[in-house]
Amino acid sequence: MLEHDDPDRAAQALESYAVSSAEARAILAQLISRSDPDRALTLLADDPTESSVVLAAKLHEAAGRHDEAMRLMSLGAERSSNIAIRYAQALIEAGDELAAIDVLRGHVVGASNAATTLAELLEKRGDISGAIDVLRPVADRFRNAATRLAGYLQRNEPEEAVRLMSLWADNSDGYRLLVMSLLRCARPDDALEILDGRLRLAQDRRACALRPLGLLPLR
Repeated sequence: MLEHDDPDRAAQALESYAVSSAEARAILAQLISRSDPDRALTLLADDPTESSVVLAAKLHEAAGRHDEAMRLMSLGAERSSNIAIRYAQALIEAGDELAAIDVLRGHVVGASNAATTLAELLEKRGDISGAIDVLRPVADRFRNAATRLAGYLQRNEPEEAVRLMSLWADNSDGYRLLVMSLLRCARPDDALEILDGRLRLAQDRRACALRPLGLLPLR
């Protein structure tokens, strides 16, 4: 059994597996990335997995090879939404927001994080309608997209904001947006009913927690 606090011993044990196992090579590369970054990069070569691409890009960046790091991220962005987000952030830092937008657009349908990241970027550029267009097709499937979209729609499309938050109103952000949207729709009774139900739920949960301890409050 490998000691978790002995990376050198762990690396030695993995060497024999690294010859035939891509997974072992990736783990070994992670272990030696600080002590021997060049060897780590050799182990990571041609490994398309997300963690390996990200680590290789970080190592190239640390060595001053920015162009190679960006090349790896660009290739990885074609396969992974998480890498696409990292690549887009790097492009933004380099001052190329339009390229970042193009990268993210390729992932908005299947990845909520890419959709919300793109929406945030468009919002910062003053393109709220563009942000809404990005989020609307995916809001019924992804909570974070629905929450952000409902925030945009509260003023001009409060009924749609109500519908969205009715789907996802099982956390504090969802309840808050749902209540605010109901109020904007001139439905104060519905808003109060939602708040009352949440209060009763909180009281019931507290009672359940106290009952085993014999600490139920007096009625």
